[in-house]
Amino acid sequence: MDPTLSIQLTSPPHNLKIENSGLGFSLYALTLALFSPIFGVLCQYMDRRTIISGSILTMALSLFLVGPSPLVFPNEQTYLMFIGLGVLGASDAMATVPNIPEIVASV
Repeated sequence: MDPTLSIQLTSPPHNLKIENSGLGFSLYALTLALFSPIFGVLCQYMDRRTIISGSILTMALSLFLVGPSPLVFPNEQTYLMFIGLGVLGASDAMATVPNIPEIVASV
């Protein structure tokens, strides 16, 4: 996703500077770092499968926003891509954090 999205953001109709397109990728990393401890605490009180199932749904929504179709969104809006990258970071935390105990146990 990184190589193609940076080209898409710096070319028309978005015409962002390279520095501004990098903000989208840092937005993904920041939301991942912000939501990981939150979902770590939430995993102690909720079923892990429920959280992972929710992450699949939110990942689908975020990828729908990152790669907008011209049939659904006739005008390509840059802010939808940035919102999608932020939601993708949070949903990646939802998918990764509940699996950490199983990953550690397998090593």
